[in-house]
Amino acid sequence: RLGYKNISKDWIPFLLEQQIDAITIHGRTAAEESRVPVHWDEVAKAVEIRTAMKSRTLIIGNGDVKHAGEAIEKANRFGLDGIMMGRAVFEDLWAFERAEKNEPSTRERLEIMKRHVELFEKTWGKTKNYAMLRKFFKMYVRGFEGASEWREKLMMTSTLKEVYPIIDELLSLDR
Repeated sequence: RLGYKNISKDWIPFLLEQQIDAITIHGRTAAEESRVPVHWDEVAKAVEIRTAMKSRTLIIGNGDVKHAGEAIEKANRFGLDGIMMGRAVFEDLWAFERAEKNEPSTRERLEIMKRHVELFEKTWGKTKNYAMLRKFFKMYVRGFEGASEWREKLMMTSTLKEVYPIIDELLSLDR
């Protein structure tokens, strides 16, 4: 973050002196949370400090980047070595590979959801808590009539065995 309550760049030279490989900077203070636009100009000042110090540390920007095209534009515009994207994938499952925001069809989202559940089962089986998977259902089951009721039904599941029939039923509705 750029700081806790106020924007501060005092910590950047200290980190750069440590010769770390990379710094990811989120363009808001902790107190601002997501209530204000990202201060990309302040993130860019870290690049200026790095250049002045002749550091090799990579500077990665973060904050409200919605798709790969925007990531490339921000990196170029502000002289960043990279961009970190997080929440964007909850809105656009292809945010990392598409040059612009794209809304997948309901069927595409449901098929990806089923694949996600299958990969969870294959990768972690019974070693990870199933409840952690449920937080992703909202990104798949949205944007169609009755979606909130289906999400509620999915959130009530407690096992992989319970979730598959619901996904299959949703897919059979040919949305």
